[in-house]
Amino acid sequence: GQAPVGRAPSRVGMSPAPSSRERTRKLVWFVRHGEATHNVSHDSTTRDPGLTPAGYTQAVQLDASGALRLGAQLVAASPMRRTLETAQLAVPAQLGVPRIATHLLQEIGTSNADTGRPPAELRAEFGDAFDLSELEEMWYVKPAPWCKQRRIGLDDGQRALAARMADFVRWLGARAEERVIVVTHHGFLCHLLGIELANCEVAAMELTPTLEWAVQPTALVRHLPIVGIDRVPMRHKGSAPLRASRETIAKHYGAYVLAASERAVSPHSARGSWALVRRRLLVLQAAAIAGIVTLALARLERLLRK
Repeated sequence: GQAPVGRAPSRVGMSPAPSSRERTRKLVWFVRHGEATHNVSHDSTTRDPGLTPAGYTQAVQLDASGALRLGAQLVAASPMRRTLETAQLAVPAQLGVPRIATHLLQEIGTSNADTGRPPAELRAEFGDAFDLSELEEMWYVKPAPWCKQRRIGLDDGQRALAARMADFVRWLGARAEERVIVVTHHGFLCHLLGIELANCEVAAMELTPTLEWAVQPTALVRHLPIVGIDRVPMRHKGSAPLRASRETIAKHYGAYVLAASERAVSPHSARGSWALVRRRLLVLQAAAIAGIVTLALARLERLLRK
């Protein structure tokens, strides 16, 4: 099923952004929501699905790990059920961190699974757990960025998606908080950061005063470029080439793609290995020539002695 198609919501709460001199560097922890029902069933016809029991466990374990207990001043979440549920569990209310829902963080697709619900329904389900003041009545209406059947990007949808990414960066840059947790979706993260995350995986990033993304220097996880066996970089519905942790590449793509991805960044990659082989052949060739010359000189010496 497809979501309603129409004009995208206006940019609620978008005030003029401060200059780069006025902005400070922000620490941002991006979280992909926990496992949702459509991630398991691969059925996108149910509108705004929630977490599975495994997804609840992932979010609770994320809180227990302490990975998000780093002095955050704000939780910004997509208004989809699975992201709101994840935010509630991974950053419990007792921590006292304010939570806000913004349509800018919603998933990029237009299937029922990627279609949210009006603010009144969210308020009835989540009460005052989130600030919903920035949501318009039909915040979830957006043009499709991708044609699944033809596997091509759709111009209007791609432009709208790029504009939403830019709007989110400006929105975040204009806020006063300097330590922010962002709970969002797989496709959104692929297009915003070029990073693919597993459910409840965290990417520690910095937003610079010039509104550019950088990996936090203290980040423990290294992201590799995802490269197919044919050496072609992986993309998601028109995104830039993707990167991911070794664990996520192995889980989502398998051992062969992980090996190809590791070769792409290794000094002993295919090209590097061939150069190493050539150097070794040259060494062996030189040694062989030296050996032949040595034998010839020895034979000549013996002949001269006769």
